[in-house]
Amino acid sequence: MRHVARDARLRRTTDVQRVRRAGASHSDQLFHVSAVVTSASHSRIAISVPSRVGIAVRRNRARRRTRAAFVPLLQRVRPAADVLVSVRSPVVEAPFAELQRSAETLLKALGVLGMPA
Repeated sequence: MRHVARDARLRRTTDVQRVRRAGASHSDQLFHVSAVVTSASHSRIAISVPSRVGIAVRRNRARRRTRAAFVPLLQRVRPAADVLVSVRSPVVEAPFAELQRSAETLLKALGVLGMPA
C-alpha cells in the first residue's frame, strides 16, 4: 500500500507529542512503537525516521518499508489508537518478512492489535 489516507495519519505536532508523552511503548531492534487508545472511530499512524538512519534516500526507503509493514495492520487495531513508529537503522536492510513480524509483535505487545478480519 503506497498511500495512507489523510484521516489515517497523525499530522499535528501536538498529537505526535501526546503519543510520545502519554503512550505505552515497546521496542525491538527495528522499531520503537508508542500507542495511545483514542475515542476516534479509526486508528491513525505517524512514522518518524531520524537523520541517523542515513541520507534522504535511505530514510525514504525506511519510511516506505515501514509504512508497508504497519498500514495493513491498522485495520486490526482495536480499540482505535494513535500509533507512532520510530524507525531504527536496520530497517533499511532487514528482510520485509522480518519487518512485518516485528510490526505485528510490537502492536500485540501494546495490546492494541485485534484478531485478523
